[in-house]
Amino acid sequence: MNYPEVIKTYIPLDSVSNIKKFLDLTEPGIIIFMRYDLWYNLLYEAKKRNIRTVLANTRYDEHDRTWSIPVISSFRKTLYGMIDFIFVIDEQDEINYRNKLGKENAEILRTGDSKFERVYQSVKKDFTDEEFFPRETIKDKKIFVIGSSWKVDEDVLLPAVDKALLFNKDLLTLLVPHEPKETKLSAIEKEISSKYDNLRAIRYSDIGNYKNENLIIVDRIGLLSKLYSVAYLSYVGGGFKTGLHNILEPAIFNMPILFSNVVKNSDEDEILLKCGCGILIKDTRQFYRYLRTFLDNKIFRDETAEKCKLVFKDSVGIAEKIVNRITKA
Repeated sequence: MNYPEVIKTYIPLDSVSNIKKFLDLTEPGIIIFMRYDLWYNLLYEAKKRNIRTVLANTRYDEHDRTWSIPVISSFRKTLYGMIDFIFVIDEQDEINYRNKLGKENAEILRTGDSKFERVYQSVKKDFTDEEFFPRETIKDKKIFVIGSSWKVDEDVLLPAVDKALLFNKDLLTLLVPHEPKETKLSAIEKEISSKYDNLRAIRYSDIGNYKNENLIIVDRIGLLSKLYSVAYLSYVGGGFKTGLHNILEPAIFNMPILFSNVVKNSDEDEILLKCGCGILIKDTRQFYRYLRTFLDNKIFRDETAEKCKLVFKDSVGIAEKIVNRITKA
């Protein structure tokens, strides 16, 4: 979103002189920190000037062992002790922070994660009904969207997709590579033509020449959320390589969401797994079993897809709750 009246800038390096100059220039009434980004001099100077400080969307990392190191734990307690409001995501976060900070009466409030609300509203706001595929291309097809894929994702998925096409002729795969550069696209095309018996590919940019190919390589950016809107099921890439890409987007459109989390970079995968709409993939054999099950059993597919609603169930209005509590103080 674009707000003309908002100044977008960077916080300077966290030195005493930099922070004093920065606060003199900006004169904030409230400073809101997100997740874990706390800066000592900024907090200390804000406290001296009676500027309210807020930490929102924060989680307690139960795998972080540094809390048990006395020097680090003491420093963190000092940091958190300068914050007026701490908005945590769930009940366990609230319990853990209260135990670690040792302040029963601290303003630690459980509100949920406003990121979920932001993603949901952003996708819904930007979504239009414009036709991005000729209707006859996707008519009567079960569409499998592979979003933001790396080669390692493709190496796991495509052998299973190729095999499934022997049994599921209505399967149409939309492959959306991460950073669709020409070298990457050409390499995918070459591998498909030389390695797989049943896959027949065409680029999205050539869709006007579509002749019932069963795999479309999407060589245009900015389409992924629209593709999810017509998907029967999806896979989100990155989990084998650098960390998962956005797995909340497909959940908005209610479908089974498959992914790997070998490289861990967020806790959103755990939420999808807990809700029941996320499926963890470890190898080609396991993926093939899930793919065939979802393609052959629509009832199971629909039951899994319905659970996506739980992901966003309590997310609407989180930002408003946070703002209301801050402004009442």
